[in-house]
Amino acid sequence: MLTQNTLPQELKILPRLSRAQLVKELLDSLDEPEEMNFIELLWGEEAERRLTDIKNGTTTTIPGPNVLTEARKLVNQ
Repeated sequence: MLTQNTLPQELKILPRLSRAQLVKELLDSLDEPEEMNFIELLWGEEAERRLTDIKNGTTTTIPGPNVLTEARKLVNQ
């Protein structure tokens, strides 16, 4: 039986897209869409994930000028 305490754990089993769609539906049901934009929510989660990865050392950053240099090389090929 699902309860308020077990529901979040059960929902985490769903695929990411299904969870995102559910979040959107729940947010829409609040009738206050100006409080939280769905895209902003997803980008916020992504930013938090990336920051955690950087802090944990599981990913590294590339300086902006280096990224632009590489991007220009790719565009000019």
